[in-house]
Amino acid sequence: ASYEVSNLISRKNKSYSYGEFVKKCILASVKEIIPEKMSVFENTSLSRNTITRRVEDIGGDLMTQLQIKSKTFKFFFLALDESTDVSDTAQLLIFIRGIDTDYNITEELASLESISGTTKGADIFEKVNCCIENLGLTWEKLCSITTDGAPNMVGRNTGLVGRIAELTTSKMIETPIFLHCIIHQQSLCGKIMNLEHVMNIVTKTVNFIRSHGLKHRQFIEFLNEIESEHKNVLYHNQVRWLSREKVLKRFFGLRREIQIFMIEKNKPVEEFENEQWMYDLAFLTDISAHLNELNLKLQKQSKTIFELISDVKSFEIKLQLFKNQNQTHPT
Repeated sequence: ASYEVSNLISRKNKSYSYGEFVKKCILASVKEIIPEKMSVFENTSLSRNTITRRVEDIGGDLMTQLQIKSKTFKFFFLALDESTDVSDTAQLLIFIRGIDTDYNITEELASLESISGTTKGADIFEKVNCCIENLGLTWEKLCSITTDGAPNMVGRNTGLVGRIAELTTSKMIETPIFLHCIIHQQSLCGKIMNLEHVMNIVTKTVNFIRSHGLKHRQFIEFLNEIESEHKNVLYHNQVRWLSREKVLKRFFGLRREIQIFMIEKNKPVEEFENEQWMYDLAFLTDISAHLNELNLKLQKQSKTIFELISDVKSFEIKLQLFKNQNQTHPT
């Protein structure tokens, strides 16, 4: 029972101390329904330490299952992504997709490695090499590697790609194919729009409202008084590029309320009176929604490269349609 609860807690990203609260809920229910079974449920340990051990056991079991499956792989492929968490610790995610002789495909998160020091190509290569060894795989079976295109990943001399190419050459085996993640490419392309003059004003205005407790409360109260459909503005997060659409959509929906509030605070946003700027705001809001729609399509599981390319090509045609409509009806 404690393993089942631990599994649910970890899947919902809840704190491990949440288990004690769950136990209180269970005991309260049992007391009313089957009080004679209270002792059975009281003996179920759901303390923080127990949940921690259970989750570690579950993780170990999943790794053992992946190691067993890895032995059947005829070929395998890797996808890597490196980012920094809230504590400024670099986290390297290593995903693996393997295929056996019966064409059964296994796709799993092979490892999550914390890198506390530098994140050079040598550091990433060391983590990847350890991951492959832990799974009992060999470099001969590696067919391709997909990365985010960062210099420490794709550098020919000191990057991960260069070191793998050097290793495979020394072992006289075929060098794997190196690919740039199509989702990452789409995200980068979405950032080249020359509309920073819009996003900067939006971010500055939202920060003015939300970064001060009193102003934030006053703004929420103001929205409640006028019975606005939306009850707050949203922060923009550069790491989560999907947040831009939500921020812009909310900002555009509250543009009149925000304009009134900023005037009352003697911080008028002059751009609200600029017709061209408002057009740019509306355009950026709409195009961000379409970019997010494409991004989510590309993230769906079990899609082939042909389907992904088809999604991108369809979006390119859609952009051309938007361009033609804008030229025909510029207002």
